[in-house]
Amino acid sequence: MSFQYSYIGNVNGLKFSGYYLGINNNYKIDTVFKESYFNGEILHVDTEANKRSAAFWANKRPVPLTSPEVKNYKTRDSIAKLQESKTYQDSIQHDDNKFALLPYLVDGYLATYKNHKDSLFVLPLLQTIYYNTVEGWGINLKGGYTKTFEDNRSFTVSPAFRYGTADKMFSANIHSSYTYDPDNVGKFFLNFGSDVLDLNTLGTRSLYFNTLSTLISEQNFVKYYRSVFGNFGYQRELTNGILWTANLSYADRTQLYNTSFNHIFTYSHLRYTSNNPLAPDAPQDDHSILFPENQALTFNTYFRFTFDQQYITRPTGRVYLPSDYPVITVNYRKGINNVLGSDVNYDFIAIDIEDDRLAVGLLGHSAFKIKAGEFFNNRNLYFMDYNHFIGNEGTSSDPTDVGSFHFLPFYTFSTKDPFLEFHFQHNFGGAIFDNVPFLRRLKLEEIVGANYLTEKNNPYYSEFYFGIKRLQFGADYGVAYQGNKKYLQGFRIFYGLK
Repeated sequence: MSFQYSYIGNVNGLKFSGYYLGINNNYKIDTVFKESYFNGEILHVDTEANKRSAAFWANKRPVPLTSPEVKNYKTRDSIAKLQESKTYQDSIQHDDNKFALLPYLVDGYLATYKNHKDSLFVLPLLQTIYYNTVEGWGINLKGGYTKTFEDNRSFTVSPAFRYGTADKMFSANIHSSYTYDPDNVGKFFLNFGSDVLDLNTLGTRSLYFNTLSTLISEQNFVKYYRSVFGNFGYQRELTNGILWTANLSYADRTQLYNTSFNHIFTYSHLRYTSNNPLAPDAPQDDHSILFPENQALTFNTYFRFTFDQQYITRPTGRVYLPSDYPVITVNYRKGINNVLGSDVNYDFIAIDIEDDRLAVGLLGHSAFKIKAGEFFNNRNLYFMDYNHFIGNEGTSSDPTDVGSFHFLPFYTFSTKDPFLEFHFQHNFGGAIFDNVPFLRRLKLEEIVGANYLTEKNNPYYSEFYFGIKRLQFGADYGVAYQGNKKYLQGFRIFYGLK
């Protein structure tokens, strides 16, 4: 059976035409497939596909190539050989690896070698020089090196060095991973060293944004602690659509306090807040105890279920396609007591269900996330072990994650009690603005959304917002409620920078 269709078009004066020919043969009727035959793979490109001889394809091809097609293939083969030559690769590599100040300032510096098999990355300058009230002015040197082998296995190592001029504290750590089975996302990872970490383990504000909010608006949002740690982990797909990850970590954790109180505007009457997030009204040099120095041996594992996961196998590896169904993740975390001096003793379980692109016909697409969890044993845990939420307290934010809140404080409602959160966002994709001639040219996308949280210390918290978006830039206006009482309202601006 054969089929053919032709096409022709004109885009801004550029005319094009072509045709597609497909032939299906060698059908096997009443074939009995073994149980594991249908495994989610919808297309397989053989690793030798680009290395077959002309004689092989002449024998396999049911319809001979036309003269223009033969000429086109020869031209493309010649270009491919040129691009694979060492002289060409060295020239392209030299141009691509040129250092440019402006891209480095925002995105960092990336250099590749050996036909993109090796790469070197340096953290952007905006994340290298920083200021906070705990460390004062500081430098955070961080980079990464990745080595990719011929069979697509890879090894990554990322060293980091951090020093604060006010507290005189030096930190150094290494994060590394080895992907031994790329087709099944098989990976080992090992991390160790020391660092200054956010008390909210989900993260609040980046070094860059916290520097701006601290020095310009005198709002030192992020609260830090010191950790000397080591952890080892493993990840692999058990079967198509079921990803298992597990890691064991050990850490010595110490509370930190404010040591620096610089101001750009010396006439300001504002003061900084304590580094204890649960003492907002304490003096800025407060030394109240949030937690004692402690040791924690923690085991964490989760299973991520992607239903009807489909993929394409290419010579460079698998390409996973978005699923039409929500993704479910089940997480379990255990604080192991009395092993290697560990002080923690708790058990936490959570489940979340999310879908980041649910098509709604011509009206755009929706995204949602539902998460619920509980500490069914909370005999002994510390603030960083609590369940935290992705909140926001600044005018500028980065709510690109459908699981984030727009107005929720970063730390106030972190909990060791049962909780339930729900997030929903709909992107109309221009369905409204496209009806207005002037706005249609701006290609703006209309956004509406809602967030909900209930837990012991914060029952029935909700947010509603609407706004516009263009690529990674956007703005919205929202209102937050605690029960029936208005909690907060205002604008939020986001522009894709971390």
